[in-house]
This record gives sequence, structure tokens and C-alpha cells, in this order.
Amino acid sequence: MMGGTRVWARAQWRHWWTSLVLATFVLALTCTLALVAITRAHRTTGAFDRLRAKTFATDVVVDGSDQLDADQATIGRLLPLIGGSGATIETLFFIRPSGSKLVPSFQINPAVNTPLLDDPTNRPVVVTGRLPNPDASNEIALGQQMAAELGAHVGDTIAFDSFSPEYVKKLFSNVDPGPADGPDLRLVVTGISVSPLDFSVPRGTISLTPSFADEYADRIEHFQLAQVALSDPRVAAEMLRSGHPSSGDAQLDAGLSVRPSAWSDLAQVSDGLGVLSTALWLFGIVVAIAGVLAFGLLIARLARSLTPDFDSLAAMGLGRSGRTQYGLALVTPVLLGGVAIGAIGAIAMAPNVGFELIDQVDPSGGRNVDWLPLTFGLATIAIAAMVVVITVFATSRRRSAPIRVSSHQRPALNRPLTLVFGVRNALTSGDGRGRSFTMAIAAAFLMAVAVAGLVCGASLTQLPHQSVLWGGGSDGTLDFGERNGDEPNRPYENALAALASDARLESMSGHKVFYPQIAGSDTTAWAIDTRLGEPILTVISGRVPRGADEIVLGRATMRRLGVQIGDEVPISLGGSTESFRIVGQAAFPVGDFKFDDGAALTIEAARRFPTLEEATGVDQILLTFTDGVDKVQATKDLTAQGYDVFTALPTPPVVTHLAQVQRLPTTLAMFFGLLGIVAVSYGLIVSRTGRRRQLAILTALGVQPRSGDAIMGWHAVTLGVIASVIGVPLGIIGGRAVWSAIAEQAGLGVAYSTPVGALSVAVALALLLPFVIEIILSRSARRQSVASSLRAD
Repeated sequence: MMGGTRVWARAQWRHWWTSLVLATFVLALTCTLALVAITRAHRTTGAFDRLRAKTFATDVVVDGSDQLDADQATIGRLLPLIGGSGATIETLFFIRPSGSKLVPSFQINPAVNTPLLDDPTNRPVVVTGRLPNPDASNEIALGQQMAAELGAHVGDTIAFDSFSPEYVKKLFSNVDPGPADGPDLRLVVTGISVSPLDFSVPRGTISLTPSFADEYADRIEHFQLAQVALSDPRVAAEMLRSGHPSSGDAQLDAGLSVRPSAWSDLAQVSDGLGVLSTALWLFGIVVAIAGVLAFGLLIARLARSLTPDFDSLAAMGLGRSGRTQYGLALVTPVLLGGVAIGAIGAIAMAPNVGFELIDQVDPSGGRNVDWLPLTFGLATIAIAAMVVVITVFATSRRRSAPIRVSSHQRPALNRPLTLVFGVRNALTSGDGRGRSFTMAIAAAFLMAVAVAGLVCGASLTQLPHQSVLWGGGSDGTLDFGERNGDEPNRPYENALAALASDARLESMSGHKVFYPQIAGSDTTAWAIDTRLGEPILTVISGRVPRGADEIVLGRATMRRLGVQIGDEVPISLGGSTESFRIVGQAAFPVGDFKFDDGAALTIEAARRFPTLEEATGVDQILLTFTDGVDKVQATKDLTAQGYDVFTALPTPPVVTHLAQVQRLPTTLAMFFGLLGIVAVSYGLIVSRTGRRRQLAILTALGVQPRSGDAIMGWHAVTLGVIASVIGVPLGIIGGRAVWSAIAEQAGLGVAYSTPVGALSVAVALALLLPFVIEIILSRSARRQSVASSLRAD
């Protein structure tokens, strides 16, 4: 029996090698794409936690203006009360690369870390080179992002500007301090590093040495923070919720405040990694399911073509199990070959398919092959394909049916017969082996998924450039620095009055940043003073605040407080507590805010707090220009008037992370488009084979061969029309629905982008490719004689 099976399988391979090779290609492509996505998704999961563990990252920053200026005795007293497992004094220096306008501690983090306990904390992981020698004051290590921006490499010498305490005092007092007045520095890069800090500071990090601190502490402005690692995450969460150490020592708790450490700012980084991981998992699963189904359809068609052989073998006693055995003998080489080629492709591609965030967060393993998900995914796809093969051959049976043509199906003689016959062939069954209409619906479905991928990809591509969706929306921000106690910020007030009548502006709002407590949790807030047009605020859901008792909160703030739109929240500032109603969810510009963490209310509402003007914070004006105004020139004019204008906003991490997967929707569209081409091609081959006898009868009756080709040509074009008419609208609707869900989950505004050019190309291909394929098939069919076609089954 086994010998006969092998002989039969070899004979069928010689006869059906084209279909079998096509099935191998589909399975190999499926395995490659799915396994690459799955292995990268697995590597992404928990990557930030692994990086925190490698760097011994701290959880909270402990501060207190009266008691603590990095007072080691105070920290030593606090640590055992809160379960501290490590602590570091972080000294931040006001230095920046020469020629840049980066703001230390805001856009870059030039710091010296001094551990207080034996266990190190906040120690970057070196990617290239080494950490600087603690005894060398002229050595530094750069974070990857900082090194990329400066174009720096290990061994390079970089010039830095530095700033004295007097300079910084003038800067924060809204006085022009002039050029940098500190020592000129020339520092040597000894290493490129990565740390959690690289994902919360917009530009990057600079690791300085204790020797640098000893040499320049008297000449360069600096300040210190106490960074603490906690052994119990629940304690950290409670401290961050309350804003105080919650140590049980009333004196410490009253004098110290707590905020998240940038080294453990998990929320946005984890959200971004979650977006990447989810997108990759979904991509891999969708590709695997679609690929196995396409493989199954090809094998099912092959099994139907083999029913005459099985019928003959059945007459000799072959049962269902024997039929399955024969089918497995035929298809097993296909399955093994496809899986093996796919595995080789995945192993070769996975290390080279990089996502910047994944590779930065997990530098030691991000580019390696992850064998566990690779093996599991490969086995799952192989088993699924094997189940499909067994099911197909175990249930396959002859589906021949007589050709019936009723009187109402006969086309009128005054109609174009080739067009009528071609359209009817595409919408009805004429070969007894399956309906062509099923293939048309399959083509429409594949077209819809491909279009949905294009719509998602286009919307994702536009996201980084649409700052209005993530807290921007202004054409410029005028900065007036920090408020100085209870003294009014005269430049800010004068600018509000002057710009309110500027004809170049469409809208203009003043924004006072202050730091109240909302339900006991420290929060950054905006008091909006709208002088022209509508308030400049990105509202994700709900509406902007208008009344003196209304407020909008960021997504992360609402999650932390466990509130939603319509709830009342207590807000405290300077010993005064007021109640406000939440009317919307907003996003904020990155800077003093994290884009989804903060609050905004009207200036009238904020003035319910008597100490608003005395509260620490900065004053800014946001503005937008009217249509037709040259924005570049208008910005230059404002600068010439003495305003400090910012036009570019730092991009929130979640947007950066989303941008890194913008290739996935397009790749998915290409994959389904390729499956569509394969499906339509195979469908046309099946239709022409099934209708070969009908076309031969028409030829025998005197119909020209070109008319038969025209019938099948209209058949092909009809498939393309159905795919376009059904698939394009459904794809646009589906793509918008998917993108809306992704954006809302990420806390972003929703805006769609329909790629008209790409859709036009997709429709053109859907109409032309079937026709071109049919031309190729018609030339091949003409080589067969009419007699052999009339004998066709």
C-alpha cells in the first residue's frame, strides 16, 4: 500500500506541480511574515521592565524645599520607613552642547549619580564603549538618542556650553542673560548607553562623573534630587497617589513630597510598548489565519481535481482513511517545504526587522532570534495546516453536476453575448465544481482587508505631523518664564493685551501653569485665558471647559483617580479646596505636561484659588495664525518684537511608538493584496478549466476563439469590479473603525487619512490584473485541441 501511495503521489506531483509549488509559496510566505511579527511581539512584552531591572532604576523622586537638598541624613532616615531598596543623589548640571538651544533637565539630562547604598541604582546599560572613569572629569557617556542627534561616536570630543548660577537666575526671572558665561567644556565620549531615562526625556541623557562634580560644582549651576528605589510596587503606587512618602513619620511626610522618577515612568513607555506588541501580535495572527486559509483553499481545489482518481481507487476498495493517506503523501512535501522555507526566512529576517523602541529598550537581545515563540508559532502553523489538509481530503467528494440552462437564462440575441456570458460565468456556477461568485466574494474580502490596511497606514503616517491630535494645535508658543512670587508677570499681561487685537491671529490664549492637588494627587494644570477665538486645547472626548466649575483631565489622570466625564473632583491649592465637574478628556503639549496627564480649566475657574498668582509655574501664550498669513514670516516678526517663540513641540512617546509600526498596516495590505492576486489567478484557472468543455462546444458551433477569450475576459473584469465595488467601501469603513479604536485607546484625537493615490492604484490593479492573467491563460488554452476539450470532464 505504501509503495502504491508513493507511486501515485509522484505521478500527481508531475501533473499538479504548479498548484503544489503555489501552495508551498503561500505557506512559506505566511510562516515568514507571521513568525517575524510574533517573535518581535514576544520580545516587546515586558521589555521596559527588563531594562529597569538591568539599570537598577529608581521608582520615586523625594523632594522638600525646606528639609531636603539631597540631604543624605534625611534620606537615610526615610529609607527603612518606606522599604527603600536603594537610593541615589542625582546632581543635574546646566550644560548643553555648544550651538544648541537644549534646556538642561527639560530636554536633556546631564547628571552625576551618587549611590547612597551598596546596591547601585540608576546605572545605564552600555551599548557601545564603556562608562566614563569616575576619576576623569572630561569623560561622558551619551544616551543613544542624544548620540544620534549629535552624530557622536565613541572617542569623539564634544564642546559644551555651561551656565553659572547668576545666569540661570536671570533666565528664570525673564531677563536676557546673554551668552553662556560658564567654563567652556570639551568632553570625550567613552560610551553610548541606554536607560529608562532615555524614554522620558525628549532629547537624551549625558552621564557625567563624580570628578566633574567636584571640579565644577562651584562654577556651574546645578541642583540635586533624591532618587529612591522601593521594594514593594504597591508602596510606590500609594506614595505617588498621595504625593507624600506615607512613611508614618509625621514630620517627614509633611515636609517631603514625592513624584514619579523619570527612570520608572512606566505609563507612557509601557503604553507605547503595548501598542507595538499588540500590533505585532495582531499582525502575526491575522497573517497566519489568512495564510492557512488560503493554503487550505488551494489544497481543497486540488483535492476536488483528484476526485476521479479517488473514485477509481474507491472502486478498488480505497476508503476514507486511505484517501486521506494518499492526500497526505501528496501534500506533506508541500507542508514541510513551506514550513521549512518560512522558518529559514523568519530566522534570517527577524534580527533585521528592527523597531527603534524595541531595540533601544532591550539592546542586548532585541536583535536576536527568540526561539521560544519561533518554535511555538512554527508548530502552531504547521499543525493548523496539517489539520486543514486532513480535513480536506477526509471530506472531499465528487461534486459534478449537470449543466442546466433554463429558458430565462438564455440571453437575448440583441445583447453582446460575450459580455453577458462573461458576467454570468462570474456570478453563477457552470462547471459543477464550485461557484465563481464565491471567488468574487473572496476577492472582495481580500480587497477590503488590503484597503483597510492602507487607510490605517495612511492615518498612522500622518499622526506625527498632526500635533493637534496630541496636545498641539497652536502655530506658536510664547514663553514668559516662571512667575516670581506674588509679583505680576508684566510682560505676559502686556502681551495678552497687545496680541488680542493682532489681525494676523485667528485665536490666542494665555496659559498659566500651576501645580494643584486633585483628589490628593499632585497634578500639572493649565488655567486658560482665551482672549481671541476658541480655546487652544486638544479635546479627545467631551468638550472644553467654559464655566467656573468645569475642568478637563488627561486620560492618565482620569485613570489614576478612577473618575470619568461627569464626575466631581476636589482640587486643592495653597490651602484652599474647590470642587469641579469633569466635562472632557484632553491631551496636552509635552513639556511641563505628559500629554495624557494633566488638567485644564478656565482662568475664571482657576481664580477661585486666591493663591493662583503666587503659585509656582510658567506663563505662556498659545496662538494660531489666520489663513493666508505667512506663518514663517509672522513668527520672525514676533521674535523681532522681543517674544520668545517656540514653534516645534516635542512628540509624545506614544506617538513616537505608534510611528514605529506604520509599516505594519502597509505590509498587511501588501500581503492580502498578494493573496488576492493568488486567489483570483487560481480562481480564473479553475473557471477556465471547468468551462473548457463549454467553450469548446461554442467553438465547435462556429464561435470564434477570440469570442471565447472575450467571455473569459469579461469574467475576469467582473471579478475585479466586484472586488472594487464591495471591497473599497468596506475597507475604508473598516480601516477607519480600526484606527479610531487604536487612537482612542492611546489617548489621541482621531483623524482619518484616505490614501486616494494608493486606493486608485489598488482599484486599477484589481481591474487590470485579472484581465492580464486571463490573456495569459487564453494563450495557453489555445494550444489545446477542440476534441480534447470536448472530452474534458
